Amino acid sequence: MYNQYFGFSEEPFNLTPDPDFLFMAVTHREGLSTMMSGIERRMGLITITGDVGTGKTTLIYTLLKDLGGRLRTVFIFNPRLTFRQLVKTILLDLKVPVAKENTFTLLQKFKEFLRERLDEDETVVIIIDEAHQLSARVLNDLAWFLEEDYPALKLLQILLVGQSELEPKLDSEELRLLKKKITVQYRLLHLNSEESKAYIDHRLKVVGSNSSKIFTPDAVDLICEYAKGIPRIINKLCDAALFAGYDTSTPRINAAIVKDVIAKEELAYKEEEETLEEEAFAEKEDLLPQGAIVREEIGEEKETALEGTVAPQKISPREPLEGMEKSTRPPETGLQRARSLFKKIGTGALSLGRGAVFALLHRPEGRKS
Repeated sequence: MYNQYFGFSEEPFNLTPDPDFLFMAVTHREGLSTMMSGIERRMGLITITGDVGTGKTTLIYTLLKDLGGRLRTVFIFNPRLTFRQLVKTILLDLKVPVAKENTFTLLQKFKEFLRERLDEDETVVIIIDEAHQLSARVLNDLAWFLEEDYPALKLLQILLVGQSELEPKLDSEELRLLKKKITVQYRLLHLNSEESKAYIDHRLKVVGSNSSKIFTPDAVDLICEYAKGIPRIINKLCDAALFAGYDTSTPRINAAIVKDVIAKEELAYKEEEETLEEEAFAEKEDLLPQGAIVREEIGEEKETALEGTVAPQKISPREPLEGMEKSTRPPETGLQRARSLFKKIGTGALSLGRGAVFALLHRPEGRKS
């Protein structure tokens, strides 16, 4: 929408990963080099991690674009799969015909495919994006497969790319076998202040412009300070600021526009967070752990629930303040009580016992509190 107004050949801050816009900061250059050399040297299992929005998927697309030689590649971007589904997806991507075989049969087909590649000296590269979403069970099954003594397995290169939470998952005792198989690990870092500014200028130059022409120095400083070196946040702020500039016919984005964009971003984030937390409490009520304790003070008395057993004490009803009428509001529904309780005790509600929450949410309608 704003491309013609600012003279861009295309949108400079699109959130879709695009290798043509890749900015080679030090951390991205090292990350790409780590993946390339690990695959070329047949290192086996490689992990690349980083916070949300640091450019992991863009690096994958760049890798796929730059990989050469005798390679067969598979790119999996939705890893919420069972191990059987994962193996089947890999085979289908490699154009190996499969039907409704069980896991054992699928693995035999995969081994046969690898054996054929051994004759051709072809490397098979499996790239799994969002790998932090893989379950521990799937990762363990993968580890046991890699543990097999099978000559053609040396051709198989697996690249696990995921958010930072993948690191503690791989460090867990449950996945110690897989951890031993990892030969290369790299973590993408945030951009520093100078790299953030250069990142903005780089993307604008790709579309035929530059940073000094589009943003004032103060505007750039505000964007970089708020984004804290995360490319995706830089993109979101710059894109929103350009829309605002187009909407107000402001050819050069100033600090005032950026401040307004940041304020709206903060508000939207807060509202989304509150909505998600409230929904999480209401929907997961039946999944709360047993055995926790909750005490809600009512006057000088307390109502207590232990080990899922409700044991309410005698509660003295509160009297209205002098000069005030007693409430004639209709009784709250269970959902309304859940929301009221959630506002009082926040996200800590998710650690309460099932019986405790039941005690608070399902008091008899006639009881006053």
